[in-house]
Amino acid sequence: MRRFSSAFTILVVMQTCCACWVVAAEVYVDASHGDDKQDGLQVSPVKSIPKAIELARQRQTPRIQLAAGHYPLSAPLSDLGGLSISGDPKMPTILSGGRRIAGWKQSGELLQAELAEVREGKWKFRELFINGERCSRARTPNAGYFRVAEVGPDKRTSFTFAGKDLKAWRGIENAELVFLHDWSISRIKFTQVDETAHRAFFADPVGPNADFFRMDSFESQPRYFVENSPDLLDAPGEWYLDERAGLLSYRPRPGETADSLEAFAPYLDALVIVRGEPGKPVESVAFAHLTFENCRFDAPAHGYAEGQATKYEQRDGKPGEPGSLVPAALTFDFARGCSFQNCTFRHLGGSAIWFRRECLQNKLEHCTLDDIGGNGVNIGETITRDKVSRGNGVTDCHISRCGQFAFGGVGIWVGIAAESKVAHNEISQLPYTGVSVGWKWDPTPTGAEKNMIENNHIHHVMQTLSDGGGIYTLGRQPGTVLRGNHIHDVPVNLGRAESNGFFIDEGSSELLLESNVIYAIAGSPIRFHQALKDTLQSNYLAHTDDVPMFRYNSTDPNSMSYAKNERLGDAQGKYAAGNAAADKIIKVAGPRQ
Repeated sequence: MRRFSSAFTILVVMQTCCACWVVAAEVYVDASHGDDKQDGLQVSPVKSIPKAIELARQRQTPRIQLAAGHYPLSAPLSDLGGLSISGDPKMPTILSGGRRIAGWKQSGELLQAELAEVREGKWKFRELFINGERCSRARTPNAGYFRVAEVGPDKRTSFTFAGKDLKAWRGIENAELVFLHDWSISRIKFTQVDETAHRAFFADPVGPNADFFRMDSFESQPRYFVENSPDLLDAPGEWYLDERAGLLSYRPRPGETADSLEAFAPYLDALVIVRGEPGKPVESVAFAHLTFENCRFDAPAHGYAEGQATKYEQRDGKPGEPGSLVPAALTFDFARGCSFQNCTFRHLGGSAIWFRRECLQNKLEHCTLDDIGGNGVNIGETITRDKVSRGNGVTDCHISRCGQFAFGGVGIWVGIAAESKVAHNEISQLPYTGVSVGWKWDPTPTGAEKNMIENNHIHHVMQTLSDGGGIYTLGRQPGTVLRGNHIHDVPVNLGRAESNGFFIDEGSSELLLESNVIYAIAGSPIRFHQALKDTLQSNYLAHTDDVPMFRYNSTDPNSMSYAKNERLGDAQGKYAAGNAAADKIIKVAGPRQ
């Protein structure tokens, strides 16, 4: 009996240890049925992600599993090194930096909600999402643009408007001019509208400091519209926030009622922050099957003056990090081997994700980015350092509707970075460029090199601004390759400059452009501006008879090396299947299953 008892005891201990090992391998979270007082086992999940991170650290387990549901964040997620956080692969698992707005009441033709935190100055937002759609701040005109009649004397702070385009609306000091330059925008507050003299005056200068951003630099009568006055709240889907009263007003779309609104506005400025140290990167953070949404970005107090690709002028008296772009909801610095698989990024006020300083071998795969205020993905920096971000990748992703706030936003921005891989993505429905590579306006070495932009399907870009393209390059980039890309539907722009399939801009050199298919481009398929010493071979390019295959602005055509580039299509620049090599490129480009 003693021998049997000892064996039985050993068996029980072994089973218990094995059970503990299995339990410790994963922390479970359920936003609907969990409780942070529980232990995070599958049968007793916790409710919040921060609690799950705490338990994962205590148990030294790398995996956190989220049940489908909505997870409101009270602060950005951090302390994530080595953790894998996964959601439900079949049902939405949403990490949100926003707050649900309830308590809607009918007020005439409007629906209204009182927000005490706004009235108390604790909450401010400029994006509103109702029933899954971004809603427009009250604006005029409701579609399209007005045109400046004549710019003012200093070409920066006033202009004359046509007819009855503008009025001295209520809250004019909070109304915002949205002014379109060729390749960027400004958002500046009004001080006064003089209806008698047809003059509008602004609190701060329109455009960054450079002289070519004066209001009439690109066009004598540039485009603009106006947002954010209660008097402009006249179209379904528009809204206005009275910050002093804390009153949100919304003009419902057909079929929407106070009971049917599911409304969210962003509260947090960031959703995820991963920040290591030089020589001590944060490693192996992995996200899968998650949706990231609702993250705030507000225009600076003295106006948003965009230079290019969401880089904007610092006007708050507090110089930020040199060359900073619009911030991202998820930011990585000194990070290595981090990944996103089958994730969604949507309804974001700024940019989506940024692999910024000294990021190595991080990946974004099979993800969807849609409805983004700034850039979709940023890789690298705008400044030169001894060590650059290297070996990061964006592959098999769907990227659309970026630049919702900053019209100069691009789908994928690769700045001063090396060995980046941007491959097999579909990029579409953008106001400006699809992919931008490089960040130096001359051939000075920067550390940007060996970036691979291949097999992407880029279409319906340059829908609002001009002077960009499906793919845009800057600076010396030895070993950088643009290969196998399928680019089409780049329209005539309302600005001054032409847009193209490829725009090879200032300083672009040591690039290889190979086996790309470009058609349905209103301008030349490929344009050069102050570029030098690039190689173009086996490209298939359609263009109309009155538009050249290559356009050269301040570029010596003889500095380029050409081989086997072919014209496709008819005199109207349309493309028809039949060229075996081009058809193969088209078939391969875009996301793989």
